[in-house]
Amino acid sequence: MHPTAEQNAQHFVDTHCGDISANSIVIDFGAYDVNGCLRELFEPKFKYIGIDQAEGPNVDVVCSNRKTPFDNEYADIIISTSCFEHDACFWMTFLEMCRILKPGGLIYINAPSAGFYHGYPGDCWRFYPDSWKALVSWAEEHGYAMTIVESYTDPRGEWKDAVGVFKKVSSPAQ
Repeated sequence: MHPTAEQNAQHFVDTHCGDISANSIVIDFGAYDVNGCLRELFEPKFKYIGIDQAEGPNVDVVCSNRKTPFDNEYADIIISTSCFEHDACFWMTFLEMCRILKPGGLIYINAPSAGFYHGYPGDCWRFYPDSWKALVSWAEEHGYAMTIVESYTDPRGEWKDAVGVFKKVSSPAQ
């Protein structure tokens, strides 16, 4: 994990997670530890679950990003760092995040807005603040009321991390 990714995640925890109750559930989409992970930022205060599409270090549950085994409104916090650029259909993954997030819960996404090609397994996208606005619109079209809590592009480092923090206001009517 590059240094700014870890620093931006720490900023998220420090700024947005202080009032979240202990033992809340954190799900990390794309948790496979290639070169670092965020588990230590959340444990032991929160119950951290790392998910990915393959077994490996830091992965607790193997599943598709677009079809997880979790119930509706299961998680309090959902995070994804340096993974959306590899997700061919990240907008579908975002809908799954919205589905399993509790109302009032937070989604934290960090993805590059710059940098070289780094296929693992592919490298499909780069992100900007408008990307987060588009995801909120996409979620609304599917019945999820989401709002952007914080959005910025970190000018440090070669990746110029794009960070989006979202809050779930409500779920689709049942």
